[in-house]
Amino acid sequence: MTAESERTAMLILQAINNAALIDRALVQQILSPELICAQFRSVIACLLTSNVPDNIKHEAILAVGYFVLENDENQLKITQGEQPTILQQLCMLPFKYVRTSDVFFYITEKTV
Repeated sequence: MTAESERTAMLILQAINNAALIDRALVQQILSPELICAQFRSVIACLLTSNVPDNIKHEAILAVGYFVLENDENQLKITQGEQPTILQQLCMLPFKYVRTSDVFFYITEKTV
């Protein structure tokens, strides 16, 4: 991933996460339609499995956390799609992500 791609990914993820802090339900609603959700899952899957900086991975984990927080429909959506699913990829992350991200711990606890 080029430096410009990393910067772009970081800015987009931060925008999603900041918007979710303001109105989580709206962000969940925007990301929920099937075509958008499939693209969201694809991008997150790429970020979780690629060799990207930890700060981008952390923002991606937070974005997934906000996407599924208190939303049963979206919790189901991260169990769907190409194998390994987003949920499976989150569960395969190194232990440091479980220790350092309350949102990540919450979503795996809720959906597993």
